[in-house]
Amino acid sequence: MKTQWLAVVVVAILAGCSAQPDTASFTSADWQAYGYEEGAAGRVQLTSVNGDSGAYTQGYELGLQEYCEQDAFELGKLQRPYRGVCDTVNPDFRAAYVEGTWWDHGADISD
Repeated sequence: MKTQWLAVVVVAILAGCSAQPDTASFTSADWQAYGYEEGAAGRVQLTSVNGDSGAYTQGYELGLQEYCEQDAFELGKLQRPYRGVCDTVNPDFRAAYVEGTWWDHGADISD
């Protein structure tokens, strides 16, 4: 019984962490900030926004610019997820990311 209760608590916490924010009371500045956070995290842009989509898009593009400026090789090396959001901004990003995912921490490059 204790294990089942713990499982329910863990699922509830994880569901709360992954939930979208309540956007009903968002101002234009809130939408821009939310878009920026999404872009800077490398998430895929929302296609439908029930609010100020212009502010969201403007924020998203600024955040995405920051995300796509990072070292793609390092992103892959750290095994961070990449969702293809930089492919149009920087055509070399995906190749560098994939190369980073192949990096072996213990390999001797001269071999």
